[in-house]
Amino acid sequence: MPVLVFKDLAQQALAQGASDIVIAVGAPIMFRTSGVLAQADRARLVPADVDRLTNQLLTESQRQRLDQGGEIDVSHSLLGIGRFRVSAFYQRGTLGLVIRVIPTAVPQATDLGLPHQAIRLTTANGGLILVAGPPASGRTTTVAALCELLLNHRCMHLVTLERPVEYLLRHGKSVVHQREVGSDTASFESGLRSVARQAADVIMLSQLQPAWLPDTLELTGAGTLVLAAVAGRSACDALSRLVLRLPPADQDEARRRMADCVRGVICQQLIPGQAGARPQAAFEVVDGGGVAAQYIAGGQWDRLQQKLAEGLLPGSLPMSQALANLAATGSISESEHMRRVAALGETGTGA
Repeated sequence: MPVLVFKDLAQQALAQGASDIVIAVGAPIMFRTSGVLAQADRARLVPADVDRLTNQLLTESQRQRLDQGGEIDVSHSLLGIGRFRVSAFYQRGTLGLVIRVIPTAVPQATDLGLPHQAIRLTTANGGLILVAGPPASGRTTTVAALCELLLNHRCMHLVTLERPVEYLLRHGKSVVHQREVGSDTASFESGLRSVARQAADVIMLSQLQPAWLPDTLELTGAGTLVLAAVAGRSACDALSRLVLRLPPADQDEARRRMADCVRGVICQQLIPGQAGARPQAAFEVVDGGGVAAQYIAGGQWDRLQQKLAEGLLPGSLPMSQALANLAATGSISESEHMRRVAALGETGTGA
């Protein structure tokens, strides 16, 4: 097999509209296009192929971190071609790679189909906005689109903490500093401690772990707006996960502070489009004010989920309605719509 050159591989993936490149020893190169994984060719890779390709993607220090820690996530740029998120890892003693294609331009919030209930949350002058969803649901893209919206409509200072930096944000009417965890700052924890001294009006976190919640809420209490991506099967599940994974003695205080600080939660899922069309995003939105804040303060997660599903939270949008909207426009099939609606009954809050 000829020596793999990542530039050639990247150009092939982009020409086919692939979102991911999956590399494994003993298997052919795979491209994911419109959510479907397929072979790029028939040749099966040997360990030396993957090792050489990995060295093209990582710096010497990054390769050392991979060999010492067993895994690493970094961004990689090819001038004039594009940007890529590289997840390199060891499995059974051999290297594996999953490479995500990052669009060169940050998508507009309206192009993503973000509902007005979600866009309206960005008008807040401070507080916490969470963007939730399962892995590969597009959370990173949504957070970037919201940041781009803020940068173009406000005069402000935005600081991001990301691992890795994916979308390159433009200054617009504002100033943006994008800090990559592992290279620009040692960890999310150290980045959170230092950002308090960086006069940020808005902070973006590419991930938020429960252990970092107290420091994050402290930042919002000073009038800063924080956008953060979190794991969650639903908006209510995302909220409850953050609290219930804290030490029990800290949970009451965390709920009270969240009730004051959470401006809203956006939860999304990607759904296959009709007849091979690109996947469609369905967005659930919880407005954090009013009665929702009362349920958050009391840890009444199931009650909050029930009121959302019944359409009784002002300014919010239940996932069932988001799915119905996509089906009504023909963006997703009726069978997919019904399957997703049925799955909503199985989605708990993690309580």
